[in-house]
Amino acid sequence: ATINPDAQEVCDGVDNDCDGLIDDGDPSIDITTYSNYCTDGDGDGYGAPGIEKCLCKAKGKWTGKQGGDCNDDDLLIFPGEPCKDPDCEWYFFTSPTICGGDGECNVGGETAPCPGGLLCENGSSCKDKCLTNSDCIENNFCIAGACTGKKANGSQCIEHSQCQSEHCANGYCCTQGKCCGGDDNHCDDTNLCTSNSCDEQFECQTLNNSFMCAAATCDQNVFTTAKYCKLGACADGGVQENCVGNDPCKSWACTLSGCSESNAPKGVLCELAACNGNTLTTPTLCDGLGECTWGGTTLPCPGGYICDNETECLTACKGQDECADNYYCNQSQCIPKKPNGEQCGDNLQCGSSHCGGGFCCDEGICCGGKAVDCDDVKVCTSDLCTPTFQCKNAFNSEPCKAGFCDAGNWVEAKFCNNGECILGGDAKSC
Repeated sequence: ATINPDAQEVCDGVDNDCDGLIDDGDPSIDITTYSNYCTDGDGDGYGAPGIEKCLCKAKGKWTGKQGGDCNDDDLLIFPGEPCKDPDCEWYFFTSPTICGGDGECNVGGETAPCPGGLLCENGSSCKDKCLTNSDCIENNFCIAGACTGKKANGSQCIEHSQCQSEHCANGYCCTQGKCCGGDDNHCDDTNLCTSNSCDEQFECQTLNNSFMCAAATCDQNVFTTAKYCKLGACADGGVQENCVGNDPCKSWACTLSGCSESNAPKGVLCELAACNGNTLTTPTLCDGLGECTWGGTTLPCPGGYICDNETECLTACKGQDECADNYYCNQSQCIPKKPNGEQCGDNLQCGSSHCGGGFCCDEGICCGGKAVDCDDVKVCTSDLCTPTFQCKNAFNSEPCKAGFCDAGNWVEAKFCNNGECILGGDAKSC
């Protein structure tokens, strides 16, 4: 082809200057015929701002004829379209933000309360009407599909949900726990120790009282006094008392008026039998007049036995130590010991503890009138038993040593004198 130096290469798809180079492939192209192309990553016809190239026609990634894309990776986001969905949280609605054509999502996005006091329907829109009170914002209630502001105290009402105080009584709104319409019953704080009333301003007045708040009680033998109100609390009284005592001849009982005392019936045991040594005191019984005076007689254990334990006497013996003084054990029975002069078999049978010659007598005294029991083994005394079984050892003058021959001498016999063998005994030559 012949070069035409007078021709200007322009963007028209023709080799205008006949140099073999066409459009933007020719360095001598008239740049005023270029078109701006942007990188259009998502193919929505809009490119990202600031990333542009002058070309005669779209080529490669340079296909966007308009800039200002707010998200070149999202086909649905470009100038004039929303960048994100609307948002609704609690009762605040935020409109969607719009791509503004300068690459920024800066149009819209305003936040405002849902209209009509309604709450959000979901995460992207407000409710269009209410069905229940829960569809309305705080301090509103639902009536006929519309949210209406709750009423102040003193306003007429039908139900609690219509009142700011959440309390409707007697057709009026008032604070919870306060009276409405002047009814004292609405002031009841369920405290027995306060008296409640409603004043002219529908306010409750509370005063402490001194009423009985808990009755007296009996729990078996424990009496608890009644309790009374004090300073608004059931705190005065309630004293416990045990309805018991230590006197066996009295009876105690718990009644709702307190502990009561009465005399025990006649014959109730008040003191146990007591046995000490060989002396038994029988049980003492109540006399029915509140005294322990009936019985309690003290006597020796019957049969000559001693005490078996602290309350009883033995009824048989196994040895002498189980019989009282002046008794002896014979074939499991305690037998009274015999006085002096009565026949005996051994010392245990005698009150003197001495049996001699088959008779009881004091130790060392003749028994049964036999002088042999009085023998003091002395030659110069004569042993006698008196009629009262007393031994008598009288001096005598009986010969106490015979005469004898001794080396041609005769030794005379000796005789007793004053209980001694001292008289005589002289020696004479034969």
